[in-house]
Amino acid sequence: MDLGPVRRGRDPHDRRRHALELTEAGRGHLAVVAYAPHLLEAETAALLGPGDADEPRPLLLRLPDPAAHAG
Repeated sequence: MDLGPVRRGRDPHDRRRHALELTEAGRGHLAVVAYAPHLLEAETAALLGPGDADEPRPLLLRLPDPAAHAG
Protein backbone atom coordinates (compact mmCIF):
# COMPACT_ATOMS: atom_id res chain seq x y z
CA MET A 1 0.00 0.00 0.00
CA ASP A 2 1.47 3.35 -1.09
CA LEU A 3 0.82 6.15 1.42
CA GLY A 4 2.58 8.96 -0.46
CA PRO A 5 6.08 9.28 0.99
CA VAL A 6 5.84 5.87 2.68
CA ARG A 7 4.95 2.44 1.32
CA ARG A 8 3.58 -0.19 3.67
CA GLY A 9 3.77 -3.89 3.03
CA ARG A 10 4.35 -7.20 4.73
CA ASP A 11 7.74 -7.94 6.21
CA PRO A 12 9.21 -10.61 3.89
CA HIS A 13 10.81 -12.39 6.87
CA ASP A 14 7.75 -12.36 9.14
CA ARG A 15 4.36 -12.09 7.41
CA ARG A 16 2.70 -11.08 10.70
CA ARG A 17 4.57 -7.78 10.66
CA HIS A 18 4.27 -4.77 8.41
CA ALA A 19 7.31 -3.11 6.87
CA LEU A 20 7.56 0.59 6.01
CA GLU A 21 9.70 1.83 3.13
CA LEU A 22 10.34 5.31 1.76
CA THR A 23 9.07 5.96 -1.74
CA GLU A 24 10.83 8.28 -4.19
CA ALA A 25 8.58 11.08 -2.91
CA GLY A 26 9.59 10.22 0.65
CA ARG A 27 13.28 10.35 -0.24
CA GLY A 28 12.65 13.77 -1.79
CA HIS A 29 10.98 15.00 1.41
CA LEU A 30 13.84 13.62 3.47
CA ALA A 31 16.38 15.51 1.34
CA VAL A 32 14.45 18.77 1.87
CA VAL A 33 14.22 18.20 5.63
CA ALA A 34 17.94 17.38 5.83
CA TYR A 35 18.81 20.60 3.96
CA ALA A 36 16.42 22.87 5.93
CA PRO A 37 18.79 23.63 8.85
CA HIS A 38 21.50 24.76 6.42
CA LEU A 39 19.03 27.00 4.61
CA LEU A 40 17.78 28.49 7.87
CA GLU A 41 21.35 29.15 9.00
CA ALA A 42 22.18 30.90 5.72
CA GLU A 43 19.01 33.02 5.85
CA THR A 44 19.68 33.99 9.48
CA ALA A 45 23.32 34.88 8.75
CA ALA A 46 22.15 37.11 5.89
CA LEU A 47 20.03 39.12 8.35
CA LEU A 48 22.90 39.70 10.77
CA GLY A 49 25.40 42.50 10.55
CA PRO A 50 29.10 41.76 9.94
CA GLY A 51 30.03 41.90 13.64
CA ASP A 52 27.01 39.86 14.69
CA ALA A 53 27.79 37.00 12.33
CA ASP A 54 31.13 36.49 14.10
CA GLU A 55 29.52 36.13 17.52
CA PRO A 56 26.24 34.21 17.15
CA ARG A 57 26.26 32.54 20.58
CA PRO A 58 25.66 35.74 22.60
CA LEU A 59 22.90 36.66 20.18
CA LEU A 60 21.25 33.25 20.53
CA LEU A 61 21.40 33.49 24.30
CA ARG A 62 19.34 36.69 24.10
CA LEU A 63 16.47 34.85 22.39
CA PRO A 64 13.54 33.82 24.60
CA ASP A 65 13.41 30.20 25.71
CA PRO A 66 10.56 28.48 23.81
CA ALA A 67 10.14 25.98 26.65
CA ALA A 68 9.37 28.82 29.05
CA HIS A 69 6.44 29.85 26.84
CA ALA A 70 5.03 26.36 26.28
CA GLY A 71 1.64 26.08 27.82
